Amino acid sequence: SVISACGRAGETKKALAYLEALREDLGRGDVVAFTSAIDSCARAGDWPNAERVLGQMIFEDKVVPNLRTYRAACKAAAAAGEFEKCEELLDDVKDAVQIAQGARFWGPRDHAACFEGVLKACRGRGAWKEARNVLERLENEVTAGNNEDDVEAVERAATASDVAAIGACARNIDDDAQ
Repeated sequence: SVISACGRAGETKKALAYLEALREDLGRGDVVAFTSAIDSCARAGDWPNAERVLGQMIFEDKVVPNLRTYRAACKAAAAAGEFEKCEELLDDVKDAVQIAQGARFWGPRDHAACFEGVLKACRGRGAWKEARNVLERLENEVTAGNNEDDVEAVERAATASDVAAIGACARNIDDDAQ
C-alpha cells in the first residue's frame, strides 16, 4: 500500500497523511492501513503517533488489531524506550491470543513474534535489563502447542530473542567502555 511504501521510505508524516485521507474518504480505516501507519511510526521510533493511531483504530474506527498491529505497536514502543507500554501491549497480546486460541493466525508463534520485536528494539537501544525481563516473560508465557510448526516457530523466536538480549548486553558493554 501507499502507506507502507511511505513508511519503508522513512516518510512517516506522509504515511499518516495518507491514513487520514483514507479515513476521510471511506469514513474509517481498515486493519491493513492502520497497521501500516503504526509500522511506519515504529520504523521512525515515533511512539506518540503510533499510540495515537492505535487509539484511533480501536476507539474511533472500531477496528480490531491483529498480530501485525500488535507487533508494530510493540516495536514502536520499544524503539522509543517505552518499556512500560511494551508490557501493557504484551498483556493485550496475551489476552488476544487466549481469546482467539486456535483461530487462524493466533497461537504460540504469533505471541512469540511480538516478544521478538520488543527484544530487537532492546538490542538496538542497549537496554539489557529490559531485554532480560522480556526474555523471562517470553519463556514463562509462551508455550508451544502440540503442532510441530508451533514448536519450531516458538523455538526460532526464542533463539532470535536470546540473540537480541545478548546483543543488548553487548551494546551496553560497548557503550560503557567508551
